[in-house]
Amino acid sequence: MSLPDGPSSGVLLITPAADFSALHGRQGFISARVFGALAAVHWSSPLMYQRAVQAGVAPPGTLYGTSRGRLAGGAPRS
Repeated sequence: MSLPDGPSSGVLLITPAADFSALHGRQGFISARVFGALAAVHWSSPLMYQRAVQAGVAPPGTLYGTSRGRLAGGAPRS
């Protein structure tokens, strides 16, 4: 899952819009785009997102990826 002009691999986090400047340069962070009240944040893998969560720098949200070619998502993180 990706934005039309985004990377074709990795995972996509849907989260409330915020300042994502703290993520720039973070290992695994690819990009973030804000769409009104929501944002799409690309990570290279679920592991890299989890490491950012553990470090306290990743925003909460729902993480989407692919599983056997199908869209897969988790429960929202609060």
